[in-house]
Amino acid sequence: MNPAKKVVLPKGSSTLLSANQSNSKSSDSSDSTAAIVSDSSRGRGRFSLTAKTLASLCRPAPEYTPPAVTSSNSTPTTTSRLPTLNPHHFLLLFCTISTYSTPVNRTTHNRFEFSLTFTVLPFPHTQTAPTDMYRPHILAVVNPRSGLRRGQHNLNQLHSILQQAGCQLTVITTSGPGHAIQIAADSELQHFHCIAVIGGDGTIHEVVNGLMLRHAPAHTPIAIVPAGTGNALALQYNLQSVPDAAHRILRGTPTPLDVLQVTHQQQTTCCINIAGWGAATDINITAEKIRWLGRSRYSLAALRQILQPPVRSAIVTLDQQTLHGQFLFAVACNTRFAGHRMLLAPDARCDDGLLDVLLLRPTSRWNLLKVFQGIADGSHRKLPGIEYHQARSVTIQTSDPDPLNLDGEISGTAPFTATVLPAALRLLV
Repeated sequence: MNPAKKVVLPKGSSTLLSANQSNSKSSDSSDSTAAIVSDSSRGRGRFSLTAKTLASLCRPAPEYTPPAVTSSNSTPTTTSRLPTLNPHHFLLLFCTISTYSTPVNRTTHNRFEFSLTFTVLPFPHTQTAPTDMYRPHILAVVNPRSGLRRGQHNLNQLHSILQQAGCQLTVITTSGPGHAIQIAADSELQHFHCIAVIGGDGTIHEVVNGLMLRHAPAHTPIAIVPAGTGNALALQYNLQSVPDAAHRILRGTPTPLDVLQVTHQQQTTCCINIAGWGAATDINITAEKIRWLGRSRYSLAALRQILQPPVRSAIVTLDQQTLHGQFLFAVACNTRFAGHRMLLAPDARCDDGLLDVLLLRPTSRWNLLKVFQGIADGSHRKLPGIEYHQARSVTIQTSDPDPLNLDGEISGTAPFTATVLPAALRLLV
């Protein structure tokens, strides 16, 4: 008896195992079959598989010939071959079982035979066509003058990553203040996967205002590519680099984004970060005058505010609650951070339908120094003079037209009302 050989079934092979091949003309046809024979009287069975049967496993299946297809004019047409196949296959089995009784020496033996046909078939390979349907199309709005003027550098880095992922990128570079508003308001957005804003909080502020000016709600989500000085909204979602932003564009999920609607002097401005009054505005005005210092300008501006803290009188209304008196500042926050990593409102969320309002009453310079130091880690809320509230709207009435800080931009004057618009836009995070 020949020793058993290990046989590996190749892809695309086919064979037939049968216990009865009556149509075979070969005298040794039994050597090319496999059979299981069961004897009910003895409770025994055996399985025979010969070398020829094993060898037959290695025979490739005959080439597939597709059936003819008859068109309406009765002209037969055929397809010459199968489409391109990939290496993923499945096993197709056909099994036929026959049972019969055989009387032997006054004893009936119940026997059965079966034939087993199996074929390894490939799954059709479907190639993804390089069309717009399979290549996300992204609108990139770039502010080359944002922050430390890294807009163009970050765009090149983003383009390289997205191009490798098979994405299309349409780039519009802003030419000056207000241009991003026009782009977001007038662009046809229905075919874009997202709007990638490459800039700082000021650029995002303009894009948000442009989207809110559209006649129909904008369903295209915003994607943040941080390139500014503060990047408060990016920090809210722990977006700190271009690779982080590219990952969110490719794998992120659209999430609701609340918008602050600020009404002042019969005008309406939409904010995504803060609406500030008092010292929050004074610090920003001073910081803009020394913009050439970069991120450290906010710390120097805050130090000047500590040395010369102006006090203002106002009436603050939080939903149905009214507060009277003197204040150093009042800030309505949609994000936790303001400026550069100033953790102004530690509990703020962009999807809870609430404003986090921070009020600072008059206090000593020493305590004011602790307040500005505590803003770095959010510990300032426990200090004297600080009041922390949550509301859906806030109104500040003043006797003087003090300027406002709207998302880091000096725009408008008090009195003003800030109201949250829940889930007004979508953000890709």
